[in-house]
Amino acid sequence: MGKRRKKRIVLSENKSELIIEYDSDVELVYFKPEDKYPFLKKQEKCDYVVELNSKVLFVELKGAKFEKGITQLENTVKQLQSNYIDHRKCCFYIGRHIPSAKILKQKYKKNFKSQGIELITKTKTCMIKTSSILKCKCGCV
Repeated sequence: MGKRRKKRIVLSENKSELIIEYDSDVELVYFKPEDKYPFLKKQEKCDYVVELNSKVLFVELKGAKFEKGITQLENTVKQLQSNYIDHRKCCFYIGRHIPSAKILKQKYKKNFKSQGIELITKTKTCMIKTSSILKCKCGCV
């Protein structure tokens, strides 16, 4: 049996990017939330949603406004909660500026964790592999 072929998608905006590396046999779908859910067009929402088996990733790629980005993630999760009841949820905030105060990041991470959602915050670029996500680890590599 040969090696599985790797694929890669790059989601980027505001000089921030999320790179997802996955095997060609993995079914991965990504989209702008308002494209699949038109009722979100006039609401604050994250930049991308990535569906991967029983996982869903909410992705916010921001320049500098950390709290606004977190609000966009929270709102998207809230609005789409009923669509992803049986999915493990993970939120990614990737921005050029993330508050250095651990308390601020921990506060938001704690809020997400209380809902069973992992929040990952990274500066500028984050690369993840679907093998990690499928093993219930959403963190960047």
